[in-house]
Amino acid sequence: SALVLHGAAIVVSLAIAQRRAGVRGIIGIGAVVAVLELGFGLLVFTEPWNPNLPVSWFLVFLLAVWSVVEDDPWFLPVAAFTACACGQTHIPYLAVCGGLAPVALIACAIHWKRAARRGSSTSDHSRSFLAALAVVAVAWAPPVIEQLRAKPGNLWLLFDYFSHAPDRTVGVVRAARLVVAHLDIGHLLVDADRKSVV
Repeated sequence: SALVLHGAAIVVSLAIAQRRAGVRGIIGIGAVVAVLELGFGLLVFTEPWNPNLPVSWFLVFLLAVWSVVEDDPWFLPVAAFTACACGQTHIPYLAVCGGLAPVALIACAIHWKRAARRGSSTSDHSRSFLAALAVVAVAWAPPVIEQLRAKPGNLWLLFDYFSHAPDRTVGVVRAARLVVAHLDIGHLLVDADRKSVV
């Protein structure tokens, strides 16, 4: 199941890359996927564990946002779907996707306004926006219904956990150091390759 989900995400990523930049896009995103696989290791792409499942789909989300910025409005529902799927599968993606979603929304609004000024049709922009709203409503309906029916619901448990975290926060400076340490390209390319050989 994990292989099928990741495989589907890779195929969708390559299709979006081809639409955006042709063969160069496919080669570029193919290289990104290869670096991800090398850096994370194949276990991330084969083990059906919640934190692993959104890794490939987050790339689809980024490419969908890029497409909306490039005035391809029908990728707004794709961005909405992948953001919801990533965020509901592993909660840290909710913050990252939620932080990038306004980029797609603002870009869509700007292109919508420009099309209206030129006298071009804005039906694609309005329909894609409504489709994205429908996707978000459908995707979040089950958690909201569960929250209303269960006492306490999962949404309340998450809110309670993050508002009263049992562990002490690390702070911005230490968090930045950890991010930089984990984005060590030498480690991703050299050490990960050694592990796969051993």
